[in-house]
Amino acid sequence: MIADVLLLVPIMLYLFINDSNRYAQYHQTYVNMLCAAYGPIGIIWWIVLADDSRMAREALTGAVEMAGLGPFALLWVGYLSFLMSAQSGAALTAHAVVWMFAIIYFVLNVTLIVAHWYLSPPIYAWIATAPLPEKKKTA
Repeated sequence: MIADVLLLVPIMLYLFINDSNRYAQYHQTYVNMLCAAYGPIGIIWWIVLADDSRMAREALTGAVEMAGLGPFALLWVGYLSFLMSAQSGAALTAHAVVWMFAIIYFVLNVTLIVAHWYLSPPIYAWIATAPLPEKKKTA
């Protein structure tokens, strides 16, 4: 569910908040990187929930690996892109709201590293050890 929040909330905020100051342009890459990292797991866990199978668990394994790319790589690209584009647009030094997001994104990246470090091993353990549900045989 964390992945679904990280996938959907930034997109909704980007689309529906009035951008009269034109700051949204600085957030585009960060939002894209959140979607790239957490989109697969945000979708796949629903599939596992609906139809737990060997193939669904293999997809979940790949999705957890993709989610790890977020805080360990992609989100830092988004963060640096945010900083560089805001600096180029002269918004980084001029507006407190932009500085606030620079701090929020940094803290979020570090928090997501810690979360992935501690949450992914139990998911991998469940994938490897939990018995698959038996399929009902039809006559």
